[in-house]
Amino acid sequence: MSFDRRIAWGALVVAAVLLGGCGGDSDRDASPSSAAEPTTTSTKTELDSCATAEDGTIVEIPVGGDTLDGIVVGEGGVGVVLAHQNPGNLCSWLPFARRLAEKGHAALAFDFETYLDPGESVVAAADELRRRGAREIVLVGASMGGTASLVAAGSDPGVAGVVSVSGPEAFRGLDAGAAVEGLEAPVLLIVARGDAEFVPDARRLFRSARSADKRLVVLPGSGHGTDFFGEPVGGRAPELVEAFVAARGR
Repeated sequence: MSFDRRIAWGALVVAAVLLGGCGGDSDRDASPSSAAEPTTTSTKTELDSCATAEDGTIVEIPVGGDTLDGIVVGEGGVGVVLAHQNPGNLCSWLPFARRLAEKGHAALAFDFETYLDPGESVVAAADELRRRGAREIVLVGASMGGTASLVAAGSDPGVAGVVSVSGPEAFRGLDAGAAVEGLEAPVLLIVARGDAEFVPDARRLFRSARSADKRLVVLPGSGHGTDFFGEPVGGRAPELVEAFVAARGR
């Protein structure tokens, strides 16, 4: 971590201690009007050569004693975390983030760091949206990001719904199969019929999911993860996710 980022992190810790001393509920339990003001806005003006301050608010998300780079596009009562696949970065989700913003939602696309826990990273991104006023949180992940999102939803009872697009049942220590067995939030699983390696995983996840509101959609073709969401954004997968997100705000 750079010297400047250590200073920024230190300021966050001090602020958290001062706020904690005042008592009251945590940010997750607070209403948007009483939640702490965001303190994570970044001084960066560009991320990954694709996202700029003109697209939204560039943020540094605190997690595991470090930070993740991300961008919040739009605003609204429903906040959507967009977790990318491996390899990849937030650029793969940026077109869809803009589309969600046009629908009146707040979308946060962020970059995973290989040395940080992916599930904890998704939870941290969700908390960032809560700090910024989102009342309902939907987690959406592609491939590895889908696995991480299912694991994160299993540890965050405040999540309103989770979407996994081409997510494997397990990935580098992440066990989505175990996570969905206790998951009560609505679940949407999307996979392409021709993406043969991932279809069995999606079917097992669907069978294992405890949620009473769960859906598995097997699409034609062989697309994988954010292949379905590139510019121009269109097709059934984006429409399915948009409808799922919209339903969480009702």
